[in-house]
Amino acid sequence: MKVKMEALEKNYTWDLVPLPNGKKAVGCRWVFTIKHKANGSIDRYKARLVAKGYTQTYGVDYQETFAPVVKLNIVRVLLSLAANHDWPLLQFDVKKAFLHGDLKEEVYMDLSLMAPNRGLVFSKNGNLNVEWYTDADWAGSITDRRSTSGYFTFVGGNLVTWRSTKQKVVARSSAKAEFRVMSHGVCELLWLKKLLRDLGFKPKGVMKLHYDNKAVIEIAHNPVQHD
Repeated sequence: MKVKMEALEKNYTWDLVPLPNGKKAVGCRWVFTIKHKANGSIDRYKARLVAKGYTQTYGVDYQETFAPVVKLNIVRVLLSLAANHDWPLLQFDVKKAFLHGDLKEEVYMDLSLMAPNRGLVFSKNGNLNVEWYTDADWAGSITDRRSTSGYFTFVGGNLVTWRSTKQKVVARSSAKAEFRVMSHGVCELLWLKKLLRDLGFKPKGVMKLHYDNKAVIEIAHNPVQHD
């Protein structure tokens, strides 16, 4: 907790001010985490001071939320590019990376855990083959008849994305459930295509989508009887 507070103060995260009239302060709490090493031993104890954002109302206290964290799928794509092009790879960590961002809005947070009757306001201060595959398994249980969507994606011969989860809707046939999975695969390919273009790489030829359900393949190849 002491290390965290020192980091917050060092980055000038807030200004201590009296709570203005008509303003509502958001509460705060400490969140503790134990970080482990690969062998299971304890690496360090981590503490975070977080605001109770759940006490705010969407459309009244805020309009949108955004977490500046990297998507792991993007990291895997970059690793695939580095492996295929024999690039040197450097890895580094920016401590307290979130504190380096600037807020345009004023957010008042209560410091009741540390200093009663006080508030604070945050300061304003290449060519690759891309392929997509595995399918939907019909659940068929009594309690939950949603199908399970599963797929995995390769970039340059390397596995970069995968997913296995229940669909949000109930399909009346296995073909419809399978076709829904294929549509998710197309969305994944389009996302990868845009990402690779932003990185300066164009897929070689048409992106390949593999599937093992004959009925779904026939439906996909028929642009008329397609409803």
